[in-house]
Amino acid sequence: MLTIDTSSWIEYFSGSIRGLKVKELIDSKEKIITPIIVLYEFSCKAAIEGIDIKSQLDFVKQRSAILNLNENLVESTGKIYAKIRKQNNKISLPDAIIIAIAEQSNSRIVSCDIDFKDIKDAIIIK
Repeated sequence: MLTIDTSSWIEYFSGSIRGLKVKELIDSKEKIITPIIVLYEFSCKAAIEGIDIKSQLDFVKQRSAILNLNENLVESTGKIYAKIRKQNNKISLPDAIIIAIAEQSNSRIVSCDIDFKDIKDAIIIK
């Protein structure tokens, strides 16, 4: 099972070289998870850049299970954030939420973001 983060979806839809690597993983037989926070981040980036992402959001929803935030993530997110923040002060709350969801669902994070480099079993696309 794979948890796709915001940077991976951005690269995927841009058609970049990294996006093509992400596409291979998304097109594989693996079950795909997208945390709802990823859709929020993706939407914000698109709005800043003036891009209509309706078709991309439809694709993400068709291709992956969208995992919502819930109370079960609260404690683990806080612990993850505090632990990682000691090593990497650039880690964001959305990143900690993505990590918590991946841990809870026993999945691997797929990211083009170097901030995930120290996360166990993360697949960093370069």
